Amino acid sequence: TGTILPVVSGVFTAGVRTENVAITQAQAGVVIDVDDSVTGLITGSSNAFDVQAGVLDHFRFETQPAGPYIAGTGIAVRIWAEDANNNIKTGYTQGVGISDSTGTIGEGAPGSGDTRITFNNGVYNGGLAANLFITQAAVGIQMTVTDGAVNDSSNAFEVQPAVLDSFGVEAQGGGNIANQAADTAFSIDITAYDQYGNVLDVGPNAYDGAGDTVDISDSTGTILPVVSGNFAAGVRTESVQVTLAQNNVSINVVDTATTTVSGNSNNFNVGPGALAQFSVEASGGGVIPDQLVNVSFDIRITAEDAFGNKVVAFDGAGNTVDIADTTTTIVPVTSGVFTAGVRTESVTITAPQVGDVITVTDSAGGLGTGAETGNSNGFDVSVNPAALDHFRFETQPVGPYIAGAGIAVRIYAE
Repeated sequence: TGTILPVVSGVFTAGVRTENVAITQAQAGVVIDVDDSVTGLITGSSNAFDVQAGVLDHFRFETQPAGPYIAGTGIAVRIWAEDANNNIKTGYTQGVGISDSTGTIGEGAPGSGDTRITFNNGVYNGGLAANLFITQAAVGIQMTVTDGAVNDSSNAFEVQPAVLDSFGVEAQGGGNIANQAADTAFSIDITAYDQYGNVLDVGPNAYDGAGDTVDISDSTGTILPVVSGNFAAGVRTESVQVTLAQNNVSINVVDTATTTVSGNSNNFNVGPGALAQFSVEASGGGVIPDQLVNVSFDIRITAEDAFGNKVVAFDGAGNTVDIADTTTTIVPVTSGVFTAGVRTESVTITAPQVGDVITVTDSAGGLGTGAETGNSNGFDVSVNPAALDHFRFETQPVGPYIAGAGIAVRIYAE
Protein backbone atom coordinates (compact mmCIF):
# COMPACT_ATOMS: atom_id res chain seq x y z
CA THR A 1 0.00 0.00 0.00
CA GLY A 2 3.03 2.27 0.50
CA THR A 3 1.63 3.47 3.80
CA ILE A 4 3.43 1.23 6.35
CA LEU A 5 5.25 2.83 9.23
CA PRO A 6 8.01 2.70 10.29
CA VAL A 7 10.02 2.34 7.11
CA VAL A 8 13.20 1.27 8.95
CA SER A 9 13.20 -1.31 11.73
CA GLY A 10 14.96 -1.10 15.01
CA VAL A 11 18.14 -3.18 15.52
CA PHE A 12 17.95 -6.94 15.57
CA THR A 13 18.86 -9.00 18.59
CA ALA A 14 20.29 -12.46 18.02
CA GLY A 15 18.92 -12.41 14.49
CA VAL A 16 15.38 -11.41 15.37
CA ARG A 17 13.44 -8.15 15.44
CA THR A 18 9.87 -7.78 16.72
CA GLU A 19 8.57 -4.58 15.11
CA ASN A 20 5.30 -2.75 15.73
CA VAL A 21 4.00 -1.52 12.38
CA ALA A 22 0.91 0.33 11.18
CA ILE A 23 -0.62 0.35 7.69
CA THR A 24 -2.98 3.25 7.05
CA GLN A 25 -4.44 2.27 3.68
CA ALA A 26 -7.09 -0.42 3.72
CA GLN A 27 -6.48 -2.99 0.99
CA ALA A 28 -6.83 -6.69 0.33
CA GLY A 29 -3.79 -8.91 -0.28
CA VAL A 30 -1.25 -6.68 1.43
CA VAL A 31 2.32 -8.06 1.60
CA ILE A 32 5.07 -6.65 3.85
CA ASP A 33 8.51 -6.58 2.23
CA VAL A 34 11.82 -6.16 4.09
CA ASP A 35 15.35 -5.76 2.77
CA ASP A 36 18.73 -5.47 4.43
CA SER A 37 19.28 -1.77 5.12
CA VAL A 38 23.02 -2.04 4.31
CA THR A 39 23.10 -3.89 1.00
CA GLY A 40 19.46 -3.84 -0.02
CA LEU A 41 20.08 -7.16 -1.63
CA ILE A 42 18.81 -9.53 0.96
CA THR A 43 14.98 -9.45 1.15
CA GLY A 44 12.01 -11.21 2.55
CA SER A 45 8.21 -10.99 2.28
CA SER A 46 5.28 -11.81 4.49
CA ASN A 47 2.19 -13.69 3.53
CA ALA A 48 -0.66 -11.73 1.96
CA PHE A 49 -3.28 -10.38 4.31
CA ASP A 50 -6.10 -7.83 4.28
CA VAL A 51 -6.04 -4.40 5.91
CA GLN A 52 -9.53 -3.14 6.72
CA ALA A 53 -10.78 0.35 7.53
CA GLY A 54 -10.64 1.52 11.12
CA VAL A 55 -13.48 2.90 13.21
CA LEU A 56 -15.81 5.48 11.71
CA ASP A 57 -14.19 8.89 11.87
CA HIS A 58 -16.07 11.10 9.38
CA PHE A 59 -18.39 11.29 6.40
CA ARG A 60 -17.13 12.64 3.11
CA PHE A 61 -19.44 14.14 0.48
CA GLU A 62 -17.92 12.75 -2.68
CA THR A 63 -20.43 14.71 -4.79
CA GLN A 64 -21.37 18.04 -3.26
CA PRO A 65 -24.84 19.59 -3.78
CA ALA A 66 -24.17 22.30 -6.35
CA GLY A 67 -27.47 24.21 -6.55
CA PRO A 68 -29.37 26.28 -6.95
CA TYR A 69 -32.16 23.72 -6.70
CA ILE A 70 -35.93 24.18 -6.88
CA ALA A 71 -37.83 23.46 -3.68
CA GLY A 72 -39.26 19.94 -3.76
CA THR A 73 -37.06 18.73 -6.63
CA GLY A 74 -34.50 15.92 -6.25
CA ILE A 75 -30.93 16.53 -5.12
CA ALA A 76 -28.26 13.91 -5.85
CA VAL A 77 -25.23 13.48 -3.57
CA ARG A 78 -22.89 10.56 -2.89
CA ILE A 79 -21.48 10.21 0.64
CA TRP A 80 -18.69 7.99 1.96
CA ALA A 81 -18.29 6.66 5.51
CA GLU A 82 -14.54 6.72 6.23
CA ASP A 83 -12.03 6.12 8.99
CA ALA A 84 -9.41 8.58 10.17
CA ASN A 85 -7.13 7.63 7.26
CA ASN A 86 -9.89 8.20 4.68
CA ASN A 87 -10.45 4.51 4.08
CA ILE A 88 -14.01 3.64 3.07
CA LYS A 89 -15.71 1.51 5.69
CA THR A 90 -16.96 -1.16 3.29
CA GLY A 91 -18.77 -2.97 6.06
CA TYR A 92 -20.78 0.13 7.01
CA THR A 93 -24.39 -0.66 6.08
CA GLN A 94 -26.52 1.07 8.69
CA GLY A 95 -29.05 3.87 8.60
CA VAL A 96 -27.96 7.27 9.85
CA GLY A 97 -29.62 10.64 10.30
CA ILE A 98 -29.52 13.41 7.72
CA SER A 99 -30.56 16.98 8.42
CA ASP A 100 -30.24 20.40 6.90
CA SER A 101 -30.26 23.99 8.07
CA THR A 102 -33.89 24.51 6.93
CA GLY A 103 -35.24 21.49 8.79
CA THR A 104 -37.13 20.25 5.71
CA ILE A 105 -34.80 17.67 4.12
CA GLY A 106 -36.19 14.22 3.46
CA GLU A 107 -35.51 11.16 1.35
CA GLY A 108 -37.95 9.60 -1.06
CA ALA A 109 -40.52 12.36 -1.65
CA PRO A 110 -40.89 16.10 -1.01
CA GLY A 111 -42.02 16.69 2.53
CA SER A 112 -41.88 12.97 3.41
CA GLY A 113 -40.10 13.66 6.66
CA ASP A 114 -37.82 10.62 6.15
CA THR A 115 -34.59 11.87 7.70
CA ARG A 116 -32.65 8.58 7.81
CA ILE A 117 -30.47 7.38 4.97
CA THR A 118 -28.88 3.95 4.59
CA PHE A 119 -25.30 3.25 3.58
CA ASN A 120 -24.35 0.22 1.50
CA ASN A 121 -20.76 -0.97 1.91
CA GLY A 122 -19.73 2.40 3.22
CA VAL A 123 -21.44 4.40 0.45
CA TYR A 124 -24.73 6.31 0.38
CA ASN A 125 -26.37 6.71 -3.02
CA GLY A 126 -23.80 4.85 -5.07
CA GLY A 127 -26.05 5.20 -8.10
CA LEU A 128 -26.22 8.97 -7.59
CA ALA A 129 -30.03 9.17 -7.73
CA ALA A 130 -31.77 12.49 -7.08
CA ASN A 131 -33.53 11.19 -3.98
CA LEU A 132 -33.06 13.96 -1.39
CA PHE A 133 -35.62 16.77 -1.22
CA ILE A 134 -35.60 20.15 0.56
CA THR A 135 -38.84 22.13 0.53
CA GLN A 136 -37.79 25.42 2.13
CA ALA A 137 -36.09 27.96 -0.11
CA ALA A 138 -32.98 29.52 1.41
CA VAL A 139 -29.34 30.37 0.73
CA GLY A 140 -26.39 28.89 2.56
CA ILE A 141 -28.09 25.53 3.18
CA GLN A 142 -25.90 22.64 4.34
CA MET A 143 -26.69 18.93 4.64
CA THR A 144 -25.39 17.16 7.72
CA VAL A 145 -24.96 13.39 8.20
CA THR A 146 -24.84 12.19 11.81
CA ASP A 147 -23.99 8.87 13.46
CA GLY A 148 -23.63 9.33 17.19
CA ALA A 149 -20.77 11.75 17.80
CA VAL A 150 -19.66 11.64 14.17
CA ASN A 151 -21.19 14.28 11.94
CA ASP A 152 -20.11 16.11 8.82
CA SER A 153 -21.69 18.65 6.52
CA SER A 154 -21.76 19.42 2.83
CA ASN A 155 -20.81 22.69 1.22
CA ALA A 156 -23.37 25.51 1.29
CA PHE A 157 -25.91 25.75 -1.55
CA GLU A 158 -29.16 27.48 -2.47
CA VAL A 159 -32.76 26.25 -2.84
CA GLN A 160 -35.15 28.52 -4.78
CA PRO A 161 -38.98 28.55 -4.69
CA ALA A 162 -41.15 26.23 -6.78
CA VAL A 163 -43.97 27.37 -9.09
CA LEU A 164 -46.78 29.72 -8.05
CA ASP A 165 -49.38 27.95 -5.92
CA SER A 166 -51.24 30.52 -3.80
CA PHE A 167 -51.39 34.11 -2.56
CA GLY A 168 -51.50 35.52 0.94
CA VAL A 169 -53.50 38.70 1.57
CA GLU A 170 -52.62 40.52 4.80
CA ALA A 171 -52.39 43.96 6.34
CA GLN A 172 -49.34 45.95 5.32
CA GLY A 173 -46.49 44.55 7.38
CA GLY A 174 -48.31 41.25 7.96
CA GLY A 175 -51.18 39.94 10.06
CA ASN A 176 -54.94 40.31 9.78
CA ILE A 177 -56.53 43.27 8.05
CA ALA A 178 -58.21 45.44 10.70
CA ASN A 179 -61.63 47.07 10.40
CA GLN A 180 -61.72 49.94 7.90
CA ALA A 181 -63.74 53.04 6.99
CA ALA A 182 -65.44 53.30 3.60
CA ASP A 183 -63.98 56.72 2.82
CA THR A 184 -60.37 55.82 3.65
CA ALA A 185 -57.83 53.90 1.55
CA PHE A 186 -55.64 51.32 3.30
CA SER A 187 -52.63 49.24 2.26
CA ILE A 188 -52.45 45.47 2.01
CA ASP A 189 -49.56 43.09 1.35
CA ILE A 190 -50.17 40.44 -1.32
CA THR A 191 -47.57 37.66 -1.33
CA ALA A 192 -47.00 34.97 -3.98
CA TYR A 193 -46.20 31.51 -2.53
CA ASP A 194 -45.27 28.10 -3.88
CA GLN A 195 -46.88 24.93 -2.52
CA TYR A 196 -44.35 24.78 0.32
CA GLY A 197 -44.99 28.31 1.57
CA ASN A 198 -41.90 29.86 0.01
CA VAL A 199 -42.17 33.43 -1.24
CA LEU A 200 -41.52 33.56 -4.98
CA ASP A 201 -38.72 36.09 -4.64
CA VAL A 202 -35.86 34.65 -6.71
CA GLY A 203 -35.08 32.07 -9.37
CA PRO A 204 -36.89 30.98 -12.51
CA ASN A 205 -40.27 30.98 -10.76
CA ALA A 206 -39.91 34.45 -9.22
CA TYR A 207 -43.16 36.46 -9.26
CA ASP A 208 -41.44 39.67 -10.10
CA GLY A 209 -41.81 42.51 -12.60
CA ALA A 210 -43.82 43.12 -15.74
CA GLY A 211 -46.95 40.99 -16.12
CA ASP A 212 -46.89 39.59 -12.60
CA THR A 213 -50.14 41.12 -11.29
CA VAL A 214 -53.37 39.97 -9.63
CA ASP A 215 -57.02 40.82 -10.15
CA ILE A 216 -58.57 42.17 -6.93
CA SER A 217 -62.18 41.78 -5.82
CA ASP A 218 -64.08 41.77 -2.55
CA SER A 219 -67.36 40.51 -1.15
CA THR A 220 -68.97 43.95 -1.48
CA GLY A 221 -68.09 44.39 -5.15
CA THR A 222 -66.84 47.93 -4.51
CA ILE A 223 -63.08 47.55 -3.99
CA LEU A 224 -60.64 49.66 -6.00
CA PRO A 225 -58.33 49.07 -7.81
CA VAL A 226 -59.42 45.88 -9.52
CA VAL A 227 -55.93 45.04 -10.83
CA SER A 228 -52.74 45.34 -8.78
CA GLY A 229 -49.47 46.84 -9.85
CA ASN A 230 -46.48 44.63 -10.65
CA PHE A 231 -45.04 42.44 -7.88
CA ALA A 232 -41.42 42.82 -6.77
CA ALA A 233 -39.63 39.75 -5.36
CA GLY A 234 -42.96 37.99 -4.76
CA VAL A 235 -44.68 40.80 -2.86
CA ARG A 236 -47.01 43.69 -3.78
CA THR A 237 -48.07 46.37 -1.32
CA GLU A 238 -51.32 47.77 -2.74
CA SER A 239 -53.42 50.72 -1.57
CA VAL A 240 -57.10 49.74 -1.78
CA GLN A 241 -60.45 51.20 -0.80
CA VAL A 242 -63.75 49.44 -0.10
CA THR A 243 -66.61 51.94 -0.51
CA LEU A 244 -69.57 49.86 0.68
CA ALA A 245 -69.91 49.61 4.45
CA GLN A 246 -70.49 45.97 5.37
CA ASN A 247 -69.49 43.40 7.97
CA ASN A 248 -67.38 40.32 7.22
CA VAL A 249 -65.76 41.70 4.09
CA SER A 250 -63.01 39.57 2.51
CA ILE A 251 -60.58 40.47 -0.26
CA ASN A 252 -59.86 37.94 -3.00
CA VAL A 253 -56.93 38.04 -5.44
CA VAL A 254 -56.42 35.91 -8.58
CA ASP A 255 -53.36 35.66 -10.78
CA THR A 256 -54.14 37.85 -13.79
CA ALA A 257 -52.39 35.58 -16.29
CA THR A 258 -53.77 32.16 -15.33
CA THR A 259 -56.95 33.18 -13.43
CA THR A 260 -56.52 29.92 -11.49
CA VAL A 261 -54.18 30.73 -8.59
CA SER A 262 -55.91 32.72 -5.86
CA GLY A 263 -55.83 33.85 -2.25
CA ASN A 264 -58.14 35.43 0.34
CA SER A 265 -57.77 37.80 3.26
CA ASN A 266 -59.33 37.41 6.69
CA ASN A 267 -62.83 38.79 7.23
CA PHE A 268 -63.05 42.37 8.49
CA ASN A 269 -65.69 45.06 8.84
CA VAL A 270 -65.98 48.20 6.74
CA GLY A 271 -67.80 50.99 8.54
CA PRO A 272 -69.20 54.23 7.11
CA GLY A 273 -66.93 57.20 6.53
CA ALA A 274 -67.42 60.74 7.79
CA LEU A 275 -70.80 62.48 7.45
CA ALA A 276 -70.99 64.01 3.98
CA GLN A 277 -74.65 64.25 2.95
CA PHE A 278 -78.27 63.33 3.66
CA SER A 279 -80.80 61.36 1.66
CA VAL A 280 -84.49 62.43 1.77
CA GLU A 281 -87.03 59.75 0.84
CA ALA A 282 -90.53 58.55 1.49
CA SER A 283 -90.93 57.00 4.93
CA GLY A 284 -90.57 53.48 3.56
CA GLY A 285 -87.77 54.42 1.16
CA GLY A 286 -87.83 55.52 -2.44
CA VAL A 287 -89.36 58.63 -4.03
CA ILE A 288 -91.80 60.88 -2.20
CA PRO A 289 -95.16 60.73 -4.03
CA ASP A 290 -97.39 63.72 -4.73
CA GLN A 291 -98.95 65.23 -1.62
CA LEU A 292 -101.89 67.41 -0.56
CA VAL A 293 -101.79 70.83 1.00
CA ASN A 294 -102.19 70.82 4.79
CA VAL A 295 -102.01 67.02 4.97
CA SER A 296 -99.02 65.74 6.95
CA PHE A 297 -96.85 62.93 5.57
CA ASP A 298 -93.74 61.10 6.76
CA ILE A 299 -90.30 61.38 5.22
CA ARG A 300 -87.16 59.43 6.04
CA ILE A 301 -83.92 61.38 6.36
CA THR A 302 -80.68 59.36 6.45
CA ALA A 303 -77.21 60.64 7.38
CA GLU A 304 -74.69 59.30 4.84
CA ASP A 305 -71.01 59.33 3.99
CA ALA A 306 -69.78 60.25 0.52
CA PHE A 307 -70.62 56.75 -0.79
CA GLY A 308 -74.17 56.58 0.53
CA ASN A 309 -73.38 54.47 3.59
CA LYS A 310 -75.53 55.23 6.64
CA VAL A 311 -73.57 57.13 9.30
CA VAL A 312 -74.92 55.51 12.46
CA ALA A 313 -72.83 57.85 14.63
CA PHE A 314 -75.23 60.69 13.67
CA ASP A 315 -77.27 59.90 16.72
CA GLY A 316 -78.84 61.57 19.71
CA ALA A 317 -78.66 65.06 21.17
CA GLY A 318 -77.70 67.81 18.76
CA ASN A 319 -77.88 65.64 15.67
CA THR A 320 -80.74 67.30 13.80
CA VAL A 321 -81.33 68.91 10.39
CA ASP A 322 -83.00 72.12 9.26
CA ILE A 323 -85.87 71.48 6.83
CA ALA A 324 -86.98 73.68 3.95
CA ASP A 325 -88.85 73.27 0.67
CA THR A 326 -89.52 75.15 -2.54
CA THR A 327 -92.79 76.65 -1.22
CA THR A 328 -91.07 77.81 2.02
CA THR A 329 -94.22 76.69 3.84
CA ILE A 330 -93.06 73.30 5.16
CA VAL A 331 -93.30 72.58 8.87
CA PRO A 332 -91.43 71.76 11.00
CA VAL A 333 -88.31 73.66 10.00
CA THR A 334 -86.05 71.63 12.28
CA SER A 335 -86.18 67.86 12.68
CA GLY A 336 -86.12 65.88 15.85
CA VAL A 337 -82.90 64.07 16.83
CA PHE A 338 -81.64 61.17 14.72
CA THR A 339 -81.32 57.60 15.95
CA ALA A 340 -78.43 55.58 14.48
CA GLY A 341 -78.26 57.86 11.46
CA VAL A 342 -81.98 57.93 10.61
CA ARG A 343 -84.89 60.28 11.35
CA THR A 344 -88.49 59.69 10.27
CA GLU A 345 -90.15 63.11 10.33
CA SER A 346 -93.80 64.04 9.88
CA VAL A 347 -94.02 67.20 7.73
CA THR A 348 -96.80 69.37 6.33
CA ILE A 349 -96.72 71.70 3.31
CA THR A 350 -99.31 74.49 3.41
CA ALA A 351 -99.09 75.83 -0.16
CA PRO A 352 -99.58 74.08 -3.49
CA GLN A 353 -96.50 73.58 -5.69
CA VAL A 354 -95.53 71.73 -8.84
CA GLY A 355 -92.15 70.06 -8.49
CA ASP A 356 -91.68 70.82 -4.81
CA VAL A 357 -88.29 69.70 -3.39
CA ILE A 358 -87.48 69.21 0.30
CA THR A 359 -83.98 70.27 1.34
CA VAL A 360 -82.36 69.32 4.64
CA THR A 361 -79.18 70.83 6.10
CA ASP A 362 -77.19 69.74 9.13
CA SER A 363 -78.07 71.95 12.09
CA ALA A 364 -74.41 71.96 13.21
CA GLY A 365 -75.21 71.01 16.78
CA GLY A 366 -73.76 67.51 16.69
CA LEU A 367 -71.57 65.39 14.47
CA GLY A 368 -71.89 67.51 11.35
CA THR A 369 -70.36 70.85 10.40
CA GLY A 370 -73.47 72.57 9.05
CA ALA A 371 -72.32 72.14 5.45
CA GLU A 372 -73.90 68.74 4.83
CA THR A 373 -77.16 68.82 2.85
CA GLY A 374 -79.54 66.61 0.94
CA ASN A 375 -82.56 66.95 -1.37
CA SER A 376 -85.63 64.90 -2.05
CA ASN A 377 -87.04 64.14 -5.47
CA GLY A 378 -89.48 66.67 -6.94
CA PHE A 379 -93.19 66.08 -6.27
CA ASP A 380 -96.42 68.02 -6.61
CA VAL A 381 -98.38 69.46 -3.71
CA SER A 382 -102.02 70.15 -4.58
CA VAL A 383 -105.24 71.18 -2.89
CA ASN A 384 -107.14 68.39 -1.24
CA PRO A 385 -110.58 68.28 -2.92
CA ALA A 386 -112.00 66.10 -0.18
CA ALA A 387 -111.37 68.64 2.53
CA LEU A 388 -113.91 71.35 1.48
CA ASP A 389 -113.84 74.34 3.79
CA HIS A 390 -115.73 77.06 1.99
CA PHE A 391 -116.90 78.52 -1.32
CA ARG A 392 -115.47 81.78 -2.60
CA PHE A 393 -117.27 84.00 -5.13
CA GLU A 394 -114.48 85.35 -7.30
CA THR A 395 -117.01 87.40 -9.33
CA GLN A 396 -119.93 88.74 -7.32
CA PRO A 397 -123.40 89.30 -8.92
CA VAL A 398 -123.71 93.12 -9.05
CA GLY A 399 -127.31 93.62 -10.39
CA PRO A 400 -129.83 94.83 -10.80
CA TYR A 401 -130.72 92.08 -13.23
CA ILE A 402 -133.90 91.56 -15.29
CA ALA A 403 -135.94 88.58 -14.24
CA GLY A 404 -135.15 85.65 -16.44
CA ALA A 405 -131.89 87.24 -17.76
CA GLY A 406 -128.51 85.57 -17.32
CA ILE A 407 -126.29 86.30 -14.32
CA ALA A 408 -122.51 85.46 -14.56
CA VAL A 409 -120.57 84.54 -11.47
CA ARG A 410 -117.37 82.46 -10.86
CA ILE A 411 -117.22 80.42 -7.66
CA TYR A 412 -114.27 78.42 -6.13
CA ALA A 413 -114.63 75.53 -3.79
CA GLU A 414 -111.76 75.88 -1.32
